[in-house]
Amino acid sequence: MAIDIEWQAKPALQQGDGDKPKLFPRKANVAVADENLLAKKLAAHSGISTGVALAVLEDMGEIMGELLREGKDINISSLGRFSLSIGCDEDVYSDTKNSQQKVAVRGVRFQANKELMEVVGEPTFREVARNADIVATSVDALIPLLNEYFKTHSHITRAEFESTFNLKRTTAFTRLKELEEMGVIKQEGAGKDTKYIKA
Repeated sequence: MAIDIEWQAKPALQQGDGDKPKLFPRKANVAVADENLLAKKLAAHSGISTGVALAVLEDMGEIMGELLREGKDINISSLGRFSLSIGCDEDVYSDTKNSQQKVAVRGVRFQANKELMEVVGEPTFREVARNADIVATSVDALIPLLNEYFKTHSHITRAEFESTFNLKRTTAFTRLKELEEMGVIKQEGAGKDTKYIKA
């Protein structure tokens, strides 16, 4: 089965990059395989029952969590290596007291093993309706794009901001607030009538 992709455009960050934005692929129409599908496939592959396979998968998550909490990395030869990603909740210096108490778990990293990548192989890709939406990686990258938008529009709503710059809802709220604080835009109205105009 082919993997659906669509194209997106990343804005040029430097004038020397030219006017034509470079495109990069992004998976589209992504289906998610849950533990039930995995259990069915494991059962068909190994001969065990679907119920047993599902129970093993559920137990596996709990056991892996316990091992990671102990500080162990987990290497599964057919999959890859799992490890905790850690950081600090606040700045730590050489004279910070109880510095270990500032450390927090950020997430779990996964690095695929060669065996898994060999099984993945070289999938085929299928281009779906071309999107080529602008992707702004930071508020600084948004400013010139927004200025260009205001040349033909008197205002922008949160929903329009989301769709125009291909942002998730929470990211859109954050970016709008940042742009307000920077004096790039200002808010008019309230609630459903909220809109933003160029400051």
